[in-house]
Amino acid sequence: MTERQQDGPSEAFLTAEDVPQVQTAIQTEEVQPAAPPDPPDWARHQDQNYFRKRSANNAFWTDQAIRHGSRLEATASTSWVRSASLRRLKSLIKPSDNALEVGCGNGSSLLGPLSSFCRAFGVDLTWEMLLIAKQEHDKIKGLVRSDACQLPFPDGKFDVVYTSRCIINVPDPAKQSMAIREAFRVTKPEGTVIFIENFEEPVGAMNRAIENWGGGEPVKDDYNLLLSLKQTLELGQEIGWRPVRVRNNTLASFVTHSLVRRIAPPRAAGLIDRLLYPFYCVLGRIEDGVGSRLPLFGKDTMVVFKKA
Repeated sequence: MTERQQDGPSEAFLTAEDVPQVQTAIQTEEVQPAAPPDPPDWARHQDQNYFRKRSANNAFWTDQAIRHGSRLEATASTSWVRSASLRRLKSLIKPSDNALEVGCGNGSSLLGPLSSFCRAFGVDLTWEMLLIAKQEHDKIKGLVRSDACQLPFPDGKFDVVYTSRCIINVPDPAKQSMAIREAFRVTKPEGTVIFIENFEEPVGAMNRAIENWGGGEPVKDDYNLLLSLKQTLELGQEIGWRPVRVRNNTLASFVTHSLVRRIAPPRAAGLIDRLLYPFYCVLGRIEDGVGSRLPLFGKDTMVVFKKA
């Protein structure tokens, strides 16, 4: 889902030590990391720019929470994308696993459904999203308010750590790398790290197809900073994690972004997508079997890492 703004580096409903034991009560304890040394002037200026961008991003997601509440629309996702991501996550997570979603939003997309399947925990920066997640999904084991770039957990805390359109909302490339490193850091050596993000290369392929097929305007995310798939794979390998699976939604994405939007007016495209939901789910299952032989195309590319 999304990266969110907060006033300090890390403020938590729950302490890191409480995570394995907590059930559903939101506590107000704070994680107090050691105070870092004063940064040089140039670094302070960089952080000010980052916080300014993050504040604008957070305002958008706060408005989404207010407007849409617990509905899936609050996360700017779609039903067939959520279905594919959830099915793939369940194939990678065991019921006994402690699984952390970084950027969990209101929990409607992945965290809430997974909380009935495993020991599910969530991190986000938007208060309103977390409060909705708490109110609507009582099986979630713990919720923490924290910046994805500085997670308030010790090394190797979780069996599975995953994101869904979270890191693309970190408005700075260097901070994105920090968030990626944090996901690896808090995962057990025998665990799994999963990034479901919008990457430059497959989104670029989709936009070229939209142009070639007359599918309307290219897809642009005003509040997002797309990741480089190549650089993400290289960063994981640099710190000792190897990619074991890369999956996209190539078939369904091509249908909806290139074909449907070529023949349907923009206002009708959403309705047609809802009507075609069963068809998209079938395409997703086909892709699970042959995905490694298809070109990467569209949003929500899933990259799965294991320790090398």
